[in-house]
Amino acid sequence: MTNVARLSSIGTCFAFEFDDYTNTTFSMSGLSTVFASEFDENTATTLSGDQRMSATSTGGVIVLDSINEIDPFEDITETNLELHLDSFDSTFSTVSDATGQQDFTTSGTFTVPANVTQVSAVVVGGGGGGGDSTAGDEPGAGGGGGGLSYGTFTVTPGESLTVTVGTGGAAGESNAGGTTTIARGATILLSGGGGGGGSSTDGDDEAGGAGGSSGGTERDGGGTGGQGGSTSDSTTGSGGGGGAAGYSGNGGAGADRGTTNATAGAGGGGGGGGSGNGTSSGGGGGGVGLRGLGNNGAAASGTTGGGAGSDSSSVTGSVSTDGSNGTTANGGAGGTYGGGGSGGRGGDGGGDGSDGAARIIWGTGRSYPSTLTTDQTPGTIPVWEDLTANSRDLILLNGADKVGNFVNFDGVDDSGIIDGRSGNSYNGVTGTSARTSIIIFRIDTPNTNYKPLAWGDTVTGQKWTMAINSSNLVRGEVSGAAIEQPTTHRDNVVNVTDGRWHMVAISAPASGTVNDMRMWIDGVEVTGLTVTNGATSINTSSANNLSVGASLADASPQFLDGEIEKVMVYSQALVDLEIKHIYQSVLNRLV
Repeated sequence: MTNVARLSSIGTCFAFEFDDYTNTTFSMSGLSTVFASEFDENTATTLSGDQRMSATSTGGVIVLDSINEIDPFEDITETNLELHLDSFDSTFSTVSDATGQQDFTTSGTFTVPANVTQVSAVVVGGGGGGGDSTAGDEPGAGGGGGGLSYGTFTVTPGESLTVTVGTGGAAGESNAGGTTTIARGATILLSGGGGGGGSSTDGDDEAGGAGGSSGGTERDGGGTGGQGGSTSDSTTGSGGGGGAAGYSGNGGAGADRGTTNATAGAGGGGGGGGSGNGTSSGGGGGGVGLRGLGNNGAAASGTTGGGAGSDSSSVTGSVSTDGSNGTTANGGAGGTYGGGGSGGRGGDGGGDGSDGAARIIWGTGRSYPSTLTTDQTPGTIPVWEDLTANSRDLILLNGADKVGNFVNFDGVDDSGIIDGRSGNSYNGVTGTSARTSIIIFRIDTPNTNYKPLAWGDTVTGQKWTMAINSSNLVRGEVSGAAIEQPTTHRDNVVNVTDGRWHMVAISAPASGTVNDMRMWIDGVEVTGLTVTNGATSINTSSANNLSVGASLADASPQFLDGEIEKVMVYSQALVDLEIKHIYQSVLNRLV
């Protein structure tokens, strides 16, 4: 039996012949093309027009004009298949949300938990001690408040960071508070300087201790501690303690001897300055909380301590406290954390500065100064499991999850990333290697920019992105260069944002340029592409993990509003028939 078939479009065969009685093959013109769906073998009827056959048969004849294209072929190719996510065939599971926090009120070591690649932290230096006036009955100046620094930075699971917590300066002669740091080896990632100690007068006027500094290689913000209040060569009056720094401004300054010029904290949670007083010792500076941006502490007056800066969102059980009030015997101590102590009036003792502290938080989206900085309880995150043996499972973030038969993305912040929290991490096909990326999706909101699949870096030629622009046109982007679906070319104007299911495939050969990229929509190659900077070489970076539903490597991720059925990545440039076969294999699902 002889079978001849020529496919000219999906699912259609325009030639099929055999003679099961005489074993005589029919003779056909051209490329064995027959458009007949039936043939009268008994009367030897001659077919006319395009229905061409040059002989008849005395046996049974079958001439078909269409076949099921899927059944005769093997399964879709898995050669060089790097990633395969399918909402019908994949397993969906969960992984523990790597969320947590750890406070340090004494020095110690922080060991990065499993699956944690980024943390955010805050450090506050110890407050300076107030000047002690018991020797010579001369009043003391106030100690400076501790500095504050915060930042978010990359870490490696299992690595150890050294946390050094600065203690408060003791009342006495110029006893500074200690500096609080988080360090990786010799590199200081974050630093909150200790406040300077207040001195006692010795026949001269004395300035209060300087506020602690804010620094570190990973510093994103913070402030300087408040200056301690000054005093003079007198038997009455002492300087108030400086307040601890805030998250974006300085702590309040302590009042000078016998005045009411203490200032409130600044910059979100800064401690207020303590009072200076002429009849009793002054008050200590207010402290600052560890749980993020909050309200500033108020300035003090009389013998009272400076007000505490509050924690983020006025957390119940805030550990930030006011500075202590001064007494006829001693200056007020600084408030927790980082408040400077008040100087003592003539014959009285000064107040101690308060200790510093540090806090490290981790988990999706958590960062100082104010994003989910309060205590968070670990939960679970959905996982879309890879069908290949590579175990490159997609972590679904911020509410993205399987809904019905498909994975839903809300267009606000939903996305997915293959970062190794379940299985292996994956940076996509990198360098100059050949590749084909495929995504099957349905969009809910048209006329919006989307980037449903991306990896690499934003440097020219180093990122691979499948995108849809606000004109509803499909794009293949390579950072600074792109191919785009044409708007007028016949047979290529497919609106992929019409609320129906569509499959987009984009490929590039090894060592190719943007001019070499190809695009298919719904199994049909798109010709007449619009090309921008076509000579740009494709050399994809491994700087970022592959993301789905948004381009997490970009400052503007362009979150997808819609559903995804399938994501495939090959490290080879697929041919036309392979693309068609993949499309045909899922058509019955997309209803």
